[in-house]
Amino acid sequence: MTKFSNMKGRRVKLAEIVDIIQGYPLAIEDKTEDGTICIIQSGDIENGCIKGYLSTADLPKLQENQILKTGDLVLEYRLGCVNTLLFVAGHIPITVAAPLVILRLHNLAINMHYLATYLESQEGIALISATAPDGELEGFSQDKLMKLSFILPNIEKQR
Repeated sequence: MTKFSNMKGRRVKLAEIVDIIQGYPLAIEDKTEDGTICIIQSGDIENGCIKGYLSTADLPKLQENQILKTGDLVLEYRLGCVNTLLFVAGHIPITVAAPLVILRLHNLAINMHYLATYLESQEGIALISATAPDGELEGFSQDKLMKLSFILPNIEKQR
């Protein structure tokens, strides 16, 4: 299958190593041309990068933990594909719109580049696909995503 199939390590649940933060429930009327927050939406991520320009908005109900921090991994499941974006802080606040989620590291025993590569692998896509709400090709079931488990090798092997 992939190079991940034969990895040795311990089995972990995704929720054990990262906080899973839902994207903001963005409505069309939230968007403004002179908004104070940039928004990454479904379809804005390609090959680990943001493509094109981001929409802006003023989001009074945005929670502090929904603003991206350096090291956060943005996760998108769309049309049967997984896209990730490893975030590096910018000059203005950026958030993600649902159905995207933020994976925020809370366990130092993982390299986020490894996690991104794993989630975009055939094995990772198969696991993520199983977390999608029944019959849908976009988004995640948060409960299923939290329970997603995989083999995590030691930090040296992740590099």
